[in-house]
This record gives sequence, structure tokens and C-alpha cells, in this order.
Amino acid sequence: MFRKYDKVKKRNYTIAVIVLVLAAAITAVAVIVRGSYGVPVSGGSNVVSAPYYGVYELSTLECISAHNATERIAPASLTKIVTACTALKYASADTVFEVGTELQLVHEGSSLCYISQGQRLTLRDLIAGMMLASGNDAAYTVAVNTARLVCAEPLSDTEAVRFFADLMNGFAYDVGATDSHFIDPDGWDDERHYTTVTDIARLSACAMKHPEIRDCVALTDTYRVFETGENVTWVNTNKLLQKESPYYCPSALGLKTGTTSRAGNCLSAVFERDGKEYIVIAAGCRTDDERYQAVIELYDMIK
Repeated sequence: MFRKYDKVKKRNYTIAVIVLVLAAAITAVAVIVRGSYGVPVSGGSNVVSAPYYGVYELSTLECISAHNATERIAPASLTKIVTACTALKYASADTVFEVGTELQLVHEGSSLCYISQGQRLTLRDLIAGMMLASGNDAAYTVAVNTARLVCAEPLSDTEAVRFFADLMNGFAYDVGATDSHFIDPDGWDDERHYTTVTDIARLSACAMKHPEIRDCVALTDTYRVFETGENVTWVNTNKLLQKESPYYCPSALGLKTGTTSRAGNCLSAVFERDGKEYIVIAAGCRTDDERYQAVIELYDMIK
């Protein structure tokens, strides 16, 4: 009887040990996964909640802190930074563009600024529609009109988008963003459409040299009247600028948000501290809140 009891006791003890070992293994795996993602594990202040990030001094592009910054990522609507810069390379901000059938190329489910075919508005206004309301419709109108302005040959809408993508890639390469490739003006997910945190920093720095972009991205909202008489108010998607947001930061100068299933939640933000400006980028975040938390954590690290 005692021998049988000892066997049962030994078996129960063995099961308990196995359960404890499995629990420890699961915990270890969870810590590794979370750690690789960038979530603080041990409370260290040098880890942020983003799998890809970078902090750069804007004028010199000196890297202050970075993680996976040279890994290729999907840029989502951060693409529109390049779209705006490329368009301004070939056209003045006061150039008037007409909205056309290129709207048919905009993917279902896109973020929109709700422009309509036949409306005429300046490039300055279209940049506001792209950079504040994150309008994919505005991005396509900018792309097609700019391409036709530059190319001497007639172009269909699809041909114009391809032509403009070549201009985007040329612009990116010229400014040193050499590990990026763009195939559309809005950042719709495609494995051929990619960039890096380092390249986004370079492109963001270029964007902030344009008064038309710098002034625009700092706005919480903007009221515009089109050349054809329509009027609209666009609200900035960047919560760092919205006073009612828990992520409001008076030092934020704005720039661009981006979100797709492939890219996750991304943000390239510019801040001012002690007379210097900094680019702070977080990419691949799982939620909208997480990207703002990551960027604020990174901003707080700047000495």
C-alpha cells in the first residue's frame, strides 16, 4: 500500500515539475517575442514599443538612436512625403491641377480627402489633402498631373502613375534614400514598394525644407477653397498636434502618419527641442496608440 502511494506521489511530483518547466519555457518565449518587438521587458528606458525606429537630428541626419533602421519595411502613407517632394521638384505649389479619371485607380478602402472629378485645385491644396487628411485620391491626382506636366508624350492614367513612380525613385535616390523603391503615390501595400527608417529620415528632412510642406503639416486642420469654387476643411490625422488628444505635444512640428495591414501603424514626426529639430520615426507598430507611445518615448530620450 505504501509502495503504491509512493508511486502516485512520485508521479504527481513528476507532472508538477513538467508543468513548471513548460510554464517557464512559455514565459521565456513570450519575453523573447516581446523583446524582439521592442516592448520593454525589464523596465529599461532604452527600449521602445516599436519593431523599427530611429531618432535623427534633422539638419545633419546624425542618428541618435535606432533599431532595425536599415531593414526594409512597407511605408504605407509615409510614401506621400516622397509624392509631395517629387511633385514640388517639377511644379510650383501654385500650379493648378484638374481631378480626373485617375480617381478610378484609387483602391477601395483608401483614406480619402474626397475630391471629385472635374474639380480644379492647386498643388498646394492637394498636398494639404495628402499630408493632413492622408487622401489617396489627392496622391493619384498629384501623380498623374505631374507626370503629364513632365512627360512630352501623352500618357494614360496608368502610364502616368508608372512615370511618376520613376520620378519618385529618382528623387529618392538623389537625396540618398537608396534602399527604397516606390511603385505608387499613396503607399498601398505591395512587396515591390518598400523603404527603411533611415531612408524615411532622409526624405522627411527633405520635406521639411519645403515651406509648402513644413507649414502644411504643422496645421491641426485647414480650410481650403478650390479654383472651381468648392470648399472643404481637412483635419490632420497626426494626434501629436491635436490638443484634445492624450498624445498632444507642443513641441511637435508635424509630418506624416501611415497605416496599412502590411506596414502596421507608422509615424514620422518632427520635434523641436532646445533650438534643434529632430526626426523621430516609429514603424510597424501594432496599434495606433502604440505608434504615438513609441514616438513620445523616443522623443523623451533626446537630451
